[in-house]
Amino acid sequence: MKRPLLNSLALSELFESIALMLSSGMQASQALWTLAQDSGDEDVLSTCRQMCTSLDNGNPLGEAAQQTGAFPPYAVKMLKIGDKSGRSEEVARSLATYYGEEHRLFTRLRSSLGYPCLLLGLMSVILVVTCALVLPVFMNVYQQMTGSLTTGSYWFVSLALVVGWAAFALTLAATVAMLALYVKSGSESGRMALLRLCEIVPSLKESAYNLAVSRFSAALATALASGLNTTEALALATQTVDHRQLSQRLSDAQVAMDDNSDPKGLARAMVEAGLFQPLYGHMLLVQATAGSTAEALDALSATLFEDALDSMTAAIDKIEPLLAGLLTVAVGATLLAVMMPLIGIMGSIG
Repeated sequence: MKRPLLNSLALSELFESIALMLSSGMQASQALWTLAQDSGDEDVLSTCRQMCTSLDNGNPLGEAAQQTGAFPPYAVKMLKIGDKSGRSEEVARSLATYYGEEHRLFTRLRSSLGYPCLLLGLMSVILVVTCALVLPVFMNVYQQMTGSLTTGSYWFVSLALVVGWAAFALTLAATVAMLALYVKSGSESGRMALLRLCEIVPSLKESAYNLAVSRFSAALATALASGLNTTEALALATQTVDHRQLSQRLSDAQVAMDDNSDPKGLARAMVEAGLFQPLYGHMLLVQATAGSTAEALDALSATLFEDALDSMTAAIDKIEPLLAGLLTVAVGATLLAVMMPLIGIMGSIG
């Protein structure tokens, strides 16, 4: 049975502890063994013990993490870069920050979806009861009072049923969609799926791209800071990328670097390939000229990460007003569905 991925909070706390212990001079296996003894989370405990066994068998930290099956692909790839570059402590600290912010983002998403999801569910129940039980009663009373239905009067009853069932269908669809988002945001695998979904949602495409560039920049900065040459560093960092548009632009940058007729430097190739916004690209070129490419990429990674989080948070803040609007429409449709037969009755009496 495949082990479930550790959630974002557990990952953040685990990487923060690893970074702290590595900075104190402890070996990775010793640090993980200490975490295994202190952890009260059974999943974290089991993961740390399995990693300790793998490390004792001579495997590096990234390979040990991959063997557990409890870490997301991005974390595994970053740990492998840390192993190769000799910067496992810096990578662990970076991952602690990343997954801590991811946990904050999705906690806010769940809080924004929970209450409206409950209200939408209740409204669905009210609408189905209205359409299936209440409106038929009105129709029977209406038929008894009028004796025979005229064409104009019958229109009110038919429209009432159409409006009621249409409102129920829309409300139920919104309820299912919100409930699916709520459930998915509670697991790490679901969060990864939601992040991939953001790549195709028009209002979130830019945020998803900035997040992918931020992750890539952090990986590239780590590889360059370890002294690897630009070609090897770029190859390592590219392994962390799973965003289609970013992958294509990185391929274009690699082609520009390998062009024998007019080879470009790493920073120039990435900027001309359109990886960064013009302002950020200019900042990177200035810093690269001064020989501080790794530092510039590290700063850009943090900036782009904050930009992506702010954009996604703003999108989440729009969920509640949108759901409030849906609830208002549903309530209005319910009242309209109940009142229309009465309008027909009063018209017939008059």
